[in-house]
Amino acid sequence: MRQLLHRRTAIVIIRVWGEYLEQEPPIWRGEILSPDSGRLAYFHALDDIAPFIEAHVLSLANKKELNDERE
Repeated sequence: MRQLLHRRTAIVIIRVWGEYLEQEPPIWRGEILSPDSGRLAYFHALDDIAPFIEAHVLSLANKKELNDERE
């Protein structure tokens, strides 16, 4: 019998804008919102997006593992 895989979706909302303060290329800034937790983080470079998402997804995975252990 096939075992069904359980999925957990991580949702983040990312808002990005370029600031042209007399320089080219622009400085890319933005915010990342986690609707699940309400956590809002700001970033000042596009490279800052991936670490936030990674930490968010790992925290969801850790919560799932803790819940599984309690059951």
